[in-house]
Amino acid sequence: MNVKNLLPLIVGLWSVQGMAQLNPGSLVPTTPSQAPDYYCTWNLQGFASGHIFGAGSNDFRAEMNEDNLFGTHKVYAENKLKAIDGVEYRVDSRNQGWLDHFPSIRQDLTFVMDDSWDIPYDSNSKRPHGSNYDNEYLALLTIDPTRFPSFDGNDSERMIKLVEAVKEKGWKGLGGWICAQNPINLTKKYTGKQNTFENSKKWTAKQEEKYWKMRLKESQDAGFLYWKVDWGNKDRDDEFRRNLSKWGREVAPDVVIEHASFQDGGPHKPYYIDFSEVLRTYDVRPDLSQAQTISRVAEVLSMGTAEREGWGIINCEDEAYIAAGLGCAIGIMRHPYVGTLPNGNIDEVFEAGNRKMKNRLNEIVRAVRWHRIATPISADGDFTVSDEKLYDSGKKNSYEAPARVSRRMPLPEILGVDALNEEKPYVLASLYDNECASVAVINRLIDGDYKQHKVDVRVQPKRWDRKVGIFGHYHSLTLDYQNGLPDGKFKVFAQDLASDEAPVEIPYMLSQNGRGIVISGATIEKLCKDNKYAYSEVSHIDADYTDLSDPGIVLLVVAQ
Repeated sequence: MNVKNLLPLIVGLWSVQGMAQLNPGSLVPTTPSQAPDYYCTWNLQGFASGHIFGAGSNDFRAEMNEDNLFGTHKVYAENKLKAIDGVEYRVDSRNQGWLDHFPSIRQDLTFVMDDSWDIPYDSNSKRPHGSNYDNEYLALLTIDPTRFPSFDGNDSERMIKLVEAVKEKGWKGLGGWICAQNPINLTKKYTGKQNTFENSKKWTAKQEEKYWKMRLKESQDAGFLYWKVDWGNKDRDDEFRRNLSKWGREVAPDVVIEHASFQDGGPHKPYYIDFSEVLRTYDVRPDLSQAQTISRVAEVLSMGTAEREGWGIINCEDEAYIAAGLGCAIGIMRHPYVGTLPNGNIDEVFEAGNRKMKNRLNEIVRAVRWHRIATPISADGDFTVSDEKLYDSGKKNSYEAPARVSRRMPLPEILGVDALNEEKPYVLASLYDNECASVAVINRLIDGDYKQHKVDVRVQPKRWDRKVGIFGHYHSLTLDYQNGLPDGKFKVFAQDLASDEAPVEIPYMLSQNGRGIVISGATIEKLCKDNKYAYSEVSHIDADYTDLSDPGIVLLVVAQ
């Protein structure tokens, strides 16, 4: 049977509009996901500041305020903050209202405020003696009233009010960036020593426990339920991080504490997965993001075990289809402000390798909605990595990653001569706790250009009666179910994960061994062709904007 010859003929006889619909309704549940996915403001802060990296990212910090979240201009009007170069910050109102983004999936996401939500608005550039990057107000963990003047009251009351306001915008909840250190300007209060950078490192175990449990309890009571714990003078302190997770489980069981693996710029810490609820694979180069992320996920998986203290979920940041293919959580960094920066410069964070990430928002929508079907899975030691490596190459740098990775199921295969092609993609697959399966084809960066090479892929889901999430471009996809197909007649239904329309019956062929089905990549693409992300929350995007997202569908075999 020649799949390459027959599949185009079958697809040519089929149209989405002409096929029978499945009752009842959508294959994508309406119930919001329980995954620890979030939308992070760091790249929004960078966009608003023109990605100017001042000392300690001060320009980014200045953009964390009530104005930008809610579109109010109150902070600018009342504080009249001047930039460190003497120029007043005043972001165009079209680039404000960040809480209005992602309307179709807000209920699935926590809104995470990045660096500086707890720093006084006039202290972005202040650094204590003896430090080249720190700020004396880091790790205060209270909603700063100069950044959020509409939210008054004591520490607890301000946090409660802001959480409620964010939820009123439709988000699942609110969280924040957490500096991994004891607050410098509270050192005297807790230790009796002067408020210095060095003294903040010397709190006793009891002093640390008292402070961090207090802040955790405040977060628990206010519903501030995500802590993105990043750098600080204790960022690679294993005992501090382990204790922080332990204290969280004791006094704030609903607060998700995410740690960072720190793959670059210092010692690797992938073994933090042992005690983490969530472990983030950390910052990557924009051009080599996919290869770096796959490599890091594989490294963290190698540290996973069924015997662990925390959930053991991996967050692979903004690589949404890698998250879907490998059972990870998503930390969204891309945003709907397409085109150039407010200062007219190219937004190089999202333009590297011609991938145009901000034109791929439907990939975010599809991956997040997939988590309504299948929740990210713990790193339990059950994974397989291919011996073969692929090399992605930018204009100046390159990176190596496993060609194929699977979790809880056999490695996916690339069939035929495509397996030998140097431009073949990465292929990922996972079996989730509910025995739904996913497969993702991840394209390459070769000599600085984003390459899409369609291949014939084979994967082995466990059960025919469970949904399969399919992400990326294919020539064909063979689903060889480990328990075979149902006895008697059956139909195959599928829908775009970004769509609420009812699924449609799609054409297929039986696989050569009779245990599965073969579907055409053209079928997958046709399902996703006409569905576009709703950009109504961003007023200045051109009407002819085109979403470039790779396809993402959910498929189900239904016995008749």
